[in-house]
Amino acid sequence: MTEIVFFLSVGLAHIMTNIDNLAVMLLLAPVIGAARCVVAYVITQLICFVVAGVAGATAINLLGAWVGIVGLIPIGLGLFSFWRQSQGGDAFSKPPPSSMLATITLFLGLGFDTMLVISAILGDTSQLWDGLVYLGAIASVSLLTIIFLLMAHERIGQSAIERVGRFAPYTLMAVGLYILSNSFSDTI
Repeated sequence: MTEIVFFLSVGLAHIMTNIDNLAVMLLLAPVIGAARCVVAYVITQLICFVVAGVAGATAINLLGAWVGIVGLIPIGLGLFSFWRQSQGGDAFSKPPPSSMLATITLFLGLGFDTMLVISAILGDTSQLWDGLVYLGAIASVSLLTIIFLLMAHERIGQSAIERVGRFAPYTLMAVGLYILSNSFSDTI
């Protein structure tokens, strides 16, 4: 049961850091096509996972017993998200890129929060739990891709994405607090 909760928590954290990607895909789909959006998004997420794995391993080596302090990263992202929401910030007004490389670059720019959160989780958890981190994130990518394809074909979703996006700061701060706490999945 503990593994299931951990898996779902990682998936939720990943989803909350990718709401902006989903919104941008919905905006880009009529211009560049749904298939191109999906390919660029999946490639970007794979790059994010590789970078997060390296960053997580580096955090363990550099910080040792203090590795839990990386929990401040998602808390900071959550606080920044609160501030951005209070300022009326909108991550969904990006111009449509014209090439696959430009689309991937756009998604990489939007994926820094994902890399930071996943690397913080990987840095704090023992290697026995790393597989669940990746499985939770991959399940999230799959779910978001399915949701995107359903929404893109129905031409619905922008307002729903914005409503769900309001919960992202809470989720990010909860992930940060989890990382800061001493839990069963900790590396040290």
